[in-house]
Amino acid sequence: MTRGGLWQNNTVNFDSIELAILTVFEMSTTSGWEDVMEDNISTSNIGQVPNINIQNVYARFFFVLWLVIGYMFILNLFVGVIIDNFSMMKEELGGIKKLSPEQKNWVEIQKLFLKYTPDRMIKPPDGYRNSLWRIAKNS
Repeated sequence: MTRGGLWQNNTVNFDSIELAILTVFEMSTTSGWEDVMEDNISTSNIGQVPNINIQNVYARFFFVLWLVIGYMFILNLFVGVIIDNFSMMKEELGGIKKLSPEQKNWVEIQKLFLKYTPDRMIKPPDGYRNSLWRIAKNS
């Protein structure tokens, strides 16, 4: 029996493939996954208003399993593949191959400057301290 109200789903749901992919992605980022889980474990049947008293055990199991497998494993694996490919590309390029000849020359000069540091010259003191300084320096 209807009472004149209109019920609509939230924007994050599993009603279509596109929305399901978006929902699973949002859950993978752990942004608002609690609300999505609460809405889905309260569902009773297709096209019916959620009932808070109904607790769908299979939906709970899915969400916990997705957070454990999807978030901790798949997302970390995805990030690891990206970082590995980035490192491989960096090694292939060597970091210097895309530079112009002038830029390569500048980089080589900077490396030489960093390699060689000037010796620090200490000015000897005046007066009687000069003899003590020479003894300390030559010991």
